[in-house]
Amino acid sequence: MREDIYIIAVPKRQQKSPHLDDFGKIVNKHTTFSMIATMGGSKAGKVGIGIGGLMLYNISDSQKEQEMAGNGLKWAVLGPGAIAHRFAEALAAAPGSELYAVGSRSLERARAFAGAHGAQACYGSYEELARDPDVQAVYVATPHTGHCANAVLCLEHGKAVLCEKPLAVNAAQARRMADAARANGAFLMEAMWSRFLPAAVRARELAAAGVIGELRMLTADFSFSAPPDPASRLFAPALAGGGLLDVGTYVMHLSSALFGPRPDRAEAFCRIGETGVDENAAMLL
Repeated sequence: MREDIYIIAVPKRQQKSPHLDDFGKIVNKHTTFSMIATMGGSKAGKVGIGIGGLMLYNISDSQKEQEMAGNGLKWAVLGPGAIAHRFAEALAAAPGSELYAVGSRSLERARAFAGAHGAQACYGSYEELARDPDVQAVYVATPHTGHCANAVLCLEHGKAVLCEKPLAVNAAQARRMADAARANGAFLMEAMWSRFLPAAVRARELAAAGVIGELRMLTADFSFSAPPDPASRLFAPALAGGGLLDVGTYVMHLSSALFGPRPDRAEAFCRIGETGVDENAAMLL
């Protein structure tokens, strides 16, 4: 059994994205470094919402002042799963940032994660982490179905939020998260790491400069083999399983980065597997 996503994007009209210049300047040796540098960037404003890095703003004036003073940005990890360990390892090498806290539904897991990565504080609930006044930015690394509630919790406590992809499982959740960010003057961004790879940044830079000519079509696919397991996050409907939310986000983001976020028309086809989730899909934008 495979999870396959295919996408063909054909622009109705050529249009340069106003954000391509921003991406062209964000070239870094490490993907996570780039995302952190983006969150502490020089765009004006106290509140911003970034979908895969499309909109980049400062986290807050006070946090900017602390960064300039050399105090560093205090990060917390919400949900100490496998991807969170990789984030923590990268964060350790990022200048101006530190892993300060970790929150889990299990205090034992939080303590183990904190011990492995040198975090100062650990909490046995997400609510306790959100209430910590020293936490400035939170990386939400819970399963897909928890992203909205977990991110909103942190945003309502004034924390900047970098949320693992997909940002949400549907448009209603994404709107709720965006509304919470605006209402609380907090930063929200989807952690679409592939947009910050040096090769991807360079490709957008060349495309924006017209070096390779007018972009007329993009063909992209992302697939991998996965053993059928109704209880896994890939195949369980209750966990927002399926190919589109797992790997389809990558090709969709690539399309939006090159041609803009709003296609004139979209058509999609998919095959629903035995567990009720899409096991392969194809989209024409």
